[in-house]
Amino acid sequence: MPGTGGAGADGLIFQIYLLILSMYSDKNTKEKIFSEIESLPENEQQTVLGVVENYIHNQADETEWNQLPQAWRTRIEESLKQADEGKFILNEDAVAYIRKKYGLNG
Repeated sequence: MPGTGGAGADGLIFQIYLLILSMYSDKNTKEKIFSEIESLPENEQQTVLGVVENYIHNQADETEWNQLPQAWRTRIEESLKQADEGKFILNEDAVAYIRKKYGLNG
């Protein structure tokens, strides 16, 4: 069994494991999730931890969203709708466009 929350991969795995334990009651499900996470490289384990924490916190709390000004929330929702409709450009394309337009090398 991994460490108890110290630094490094074992600490991250243990934190994710504790979060998952609180979410699922089926022992086989918990073991499968833990096994999958443990098999990932350390940087991906950190990503999983972030995803799990965001999932848990977003399920219970919309306080930050509700504190945004209505105009910001509206614009974010409009932007997400545009993205869902495919009305966006990739960051690399935007950077290339700006570099070309303004003669920037990089």
